[in-house]
Amino acid sequence: PAAHAPGGARRRRGLIGRERHLAQLAAAYANATGGDRPVVARVVGESGVGKSALVAAFLQSLGDEDGAPLVLSGRCYERERVPYKAVDALVDALADAFAGPGVDAAGIVPHHAAHLMRVFPVLRRVEAFAHAPVPAHEVRDPLELRARVFAAFRDLFERLATARPVVIAVDDLQWADDDGLALLADLVRPPDAPPLLLVATIRSGHEERTRALDAAGDVRTIYVDRLAPRDAARLARELLRDAELPVDLAADLAAEADGHPLFIDALVRHVAQSGGARARLRLDDALRARAAAQSPACRRLLDVVCVQGAPIAQRTAAAAAGVADADVQAAVDALCADKLVRSGDGPTVEPYHDRVREAVCAAMAPDRRRAIHRRLASAIEEHGGAAPERLAEHYREAGDVDRAARAAVDAARRASEALAFDRAARLYAVALSLGALPPQDARSVRIALGDALAHAARGPAAAEAYLAAADGAPPALAASLRARAADQYLKSGHIDDGLAVTRQVLATLGMKLARTPRTALWSLAWRRALLRLRGTRFAARPADAVPDAVLERIDLCWSVARGLSMVDTIRSAAFQTRHQALALRAGEPSRVVRALAIEVGHAATAGVRGQRRAERLLARAERLAIEVGAHESLGFVELAGGIAAFLVGDWRATVDRCDRALPIFRDRCVGAGWEIANARLFAIWALVFLGELAEVRRRVPAMLEDAQLRGDLYAETCAQTGLANLAWLAAGEVDDAAAHIDAAERRWSQRGFHFQHYWSMLARGNHDLYVGSPARSYRRVVEQWAGLRASQYLRIENVRVEAWHLRGRLALAAAVATHDAAARAELADAARRAARRLARERSRWAGALAHALRAGLAHASGDVDRAIVALRRAEDAASRADLRLLRQCARWRRGQLEGGDAGATLQRDAAAWLARHGVADVERMVGVWLPGFAV
Repeated sequence: PAAHAPGGARRRRGLIGRERHLAQLAAAYANATGGDRPVVARVVGESGVGKSALVAAFLQSLGDEDGAPLVLSGRCYERERVPYKAVDALVDALADAFAGPGVDAAGIVPHHAAHLMRVFPVLRRVEAFAHAPVPAHEVRDPLELRARVFAAFRDLFERLATARPVVIAVDDLQWADDDGLALLADLVRPPDAPPLLLVATIRSGHEERTRALDAAGDVRTIYVDRLAPRDAARLARELLRDAELPVDLAADLAAEADGHPLFIDALVRHVAQSGGARARLRLDDALRARAAAQSPACRRLLDVVCVQGAPIAQRTAAAAAGVADADVQAAVDALCADKLVRSGDGPTVEPYHDRVREAVCAAMAPDRRRAIHRRLASAIEEHGGAAPERLAEHYREAGDVDRAARAAVDAARRASEALAFDRAARLYAVALSLGALPPQDARSVRIALGDALAHAARGPAAAEAYLAAADGAPPALAASLRARAADQYLKSGHIDDGLAVTRQVLATLGMKLARTPRTALWSLAWRRALLRLRGTRFAARPADAVPDAVLERIDLCWSVARGLSMVDTIRSAAFQTRHQALALRAGEPSRVVRALAIEVGHAATAGVRGQRRAERLLARAERLAIEVGAHESLGFVELAGGIAAFLVGDWRATVDRCDRALPIFRDRCVGAGWEIANARLFAIWALVFLGELAEVRRRVPAMLEDAQLRGDLYAETCAQTGLANLAWLAAGEVDDAAAHIDAAERRWSQRGFHFQHYWSMLARGNHDLYVGSPARSYRRVVEQWAGLRASQYLRIENVRVEAWHLRGRLALAAAVATHDAAARAELADAARRAARRLARERSRWAGALAHALRAGLAHASGDVDRAIVALRRAEDAASRADLRLLRQCARWRRGQLEGGDAGATLQRDAAAWLARHGVADVERMVGVWLPGFAV
C-alpha cells in the first residue's frame, strides 16, 4: 500500500514494504510479454490491505513512453449491475484509448466486430469499428452469437498483443458476474491464447469465485498481507508527519491497526480530527466518527452513495439525498477530501472503499435504509442513467415488490439482448422469487427463464424451468412445455431425465417409448414396412394450414428421434419412422425435409446394402430443400449427406458435406447445438481415417471447449471418447487421453448400453494399444460385447466393422504380449475370428482391416513372407477405401519387415507422412492400427 497522505507526497514516497510483491508482478509481466502464452496474476488479500495501491504502483512503473504496454484497467463493484461486469470497464478503457482523433485502429478490428459491438456498443466510438463490415446474414442462434462474441473478443486481444505488450488489470474481480468471468477465462484459455498479463485483485476468501481463470495454465497468486511491524510503524510516522502530529504515536497506531495500512490511515485521520487524542478505536468506529462529523448535506449524500454501493451520477445522488444542485459539488469535494467518497467521470461519485460503505450502512437504521432505496429508485426513474437491474434492487429493498418484479423482468430482457444469458436467468428468477407477478405473467416469466437458461447452455436447468411453467398450464401448453423440457434433457445428454419426461409427454398423446432396443426392433420393422409401401409422396400444405396439435406431435417425435439417434439408434429409428409418417401425412414441407434427411442416416446404417436407398432419399430431400429454401432444411440435407457418406465409408465426402452443413447451422439457425455437434463429430471421425490427425488435433479441443461453454454433455462426451480421443494420443498426451475418457464416463448415464459406452470402449482400446496394455481392454471388450449386441448396434455396418476390428486388434496384441502358450493360442484364434468376420463384410474398408489383422497374425506365427504379402494387400485395399492412415501404417510395418535400403526408405517415407499429419510417436501409433509385430 502507498503511504496514505495527499497524492503528491504519496507518489514521491512510493510503497512501503511491498518490494517483493512488485518484483513478483514484474516477473509475471516479463514472462507474459517474453513468451507465447498469457500469465494471470491473482493479487489476494483482505479488504483495505493495499492490493489496489500495489497494482496501481506496478502499472505506473511500466511507464508511458514508446514500447510501454497498453494498460487497460477496470474495477468490479459488488452492487454494480451491468452485463459482463469486469469486462465492460476494460472495453470502455479500450475505446478511450483508440477513439481519439488521428488514432489508427484499423489493425485491431477483429473478425465478427459487428457482433462484439452488439454487446459492447461503446466500441462504435472507435472509427475503425464503426466502419467494420456488417455480416452478410444475421446469426440467429443466441448460443452461436455468444460464441462469436467470445471469438471476436479473443481476436481483438490477439491483434492488440501482436502490436505491443498488453496488460489487463481488474480490481475486485470477486464481484464479477458469470458472463464476465467466462469471457475473461476464454481469453486466456490455451491453445493460441494471446500473450498478455492479466492482473486481478481478489478479496481473501473469494478465490474460488475466480477459478475459471485457472484455464490459463500459468496462474500466479500473490498474497498481500498486513505490513510487518517495522513497515507499519514507518508508514504511521510518514502519515503523522504529513498531518503535523507527533511521530511518537507511530508505534502505538501501528500496533492498534495490527499492520493494516487502511486502518493506520483512518486512525491517523481520526487522531488529527480529535486533537491528538490516543483513544483506542476500531476502524469502523473511526470511519463512522469521520462520517458523523460531516455537514447534514454531506452526510445525506454519503448515505445515498453508500446505499447505492456503485458509481452513480452526482445529480442523481443529489436528488435522492435532497441536496440542491448548487451545493452538490462542494459536498462531493468535502467527502473526497475526507476519503469517504471518490469522484469519477460523468461526473459520478462512489464510496471511497468497501470498508467505508460497510461501516456507514451498518450504522444505518433499517427504516432509513429502506427510505433511501425508495428515494434512489425515484431519482433514477426521474434522471435515468442506471440499469433496470439496479432499479429492481432498490424497489425490492424499499419493499415495493410489484415495481421490483417489473424492473427485474425488464432488466432480464435487456440482459438477454446483450447475450448475458446467465444474468438474464438470474433476474427472471429474482422476479419470480418476489411473488408479486400474476399467475399468467409468472408463467410467461418461467418460460422466458427456461429460454434464457437454454441459451446459456444450461439444459437441465432450462428443462426444470419449462416443467415448472407447465404445472397448472392449459393441457396443450403444458404438453408443449414438457416436450421442450424433454428436448433440453436429451440434447444435452441427460438421457435418464429426458426419457422420463419423454414417456410422460408421449403418454398424453397416446404414444409410448419401447422399453428396450429389442422390443423397439419389432415396432420398427412393422412401421418401416408400412412406410415403404406408402412411399414418400405428400400433398404440400403451409404450416398455418396444419393444426397446431398435429405439428406439436410431429415435433415431439422429431425431438425423440433426434435426441436418441446418437445414443440409442434402434429406439430412435422407431420414432423416426413414426415421425416421417406423420410429417408426410401433414405435408408441411420443412418438416418433410427434416424427416427425409434423418431417414437418410437410418437407411445408411446398413452400409453398402442401404447405400442406394439412402442416395434416393437424399436426392428427394435435396430437391425439396431447394424448393423450401429454408436454411435449416438445406443444413439438414448437407448433414444427412455427410452422415450417410461416413456410414458407407466415403470419408472425403463426409468432411466436405459436414463442413458445408456446419456454417449453415451455426450462422443461420436457432437452437442447432445438436446439429452443430454432429457436423463436427462426423467430420472428425472421417479425418481420422484420412490420416489428417493434425486437423483432428485442431478441431477436437475447439469442439470440447464449445461443448463445455454450452453445457452440452452430449457433445462434450463425443469430443472426449471414440476416435476423437486420438487427438491426444496422436500428440503423445497419453495421460490427457485417459483423463478425458474418465471424465466422460463419470458424467454419462450408466443405465443401459448407449453409443457413448461403445465410444468409451473404443477409446480405451486405442489408448491401451498405444501404451502397450492390450489385455485389460480385451477383457473389457469381451465383458461388454453382450451389451453391445443387445443394443442392436452391431446391425450398423460401420459399428460392426469398427467393433470387430477393435476386438481383433486387442486379441492379437494381447496374444503377442503373453507368455502363456494356451492363452496365446486362444487369443490368436479370437483375432482370426475377427479377421474372418471383417472379410465377410461387403464394404471395401472392412477388407483392408481384415488384411491388416492377417498380416499381424502371420508375423506372430513366424511367417514373415506371408505377413509382407498381407501388408501389401492391406495397402492396396486401404488405397481403394481411402484409408490413408492405415495405408501409411502398413507401409511403415512393411518397411520394418523387408529391411535393407528399400525397407528403410519405405519406413522413412511413411514416418515422414505420419509426422507431417500430426503423429508425435510414429511407432506407437502404428502399434494402435497394426499390432502383433514384435520385431
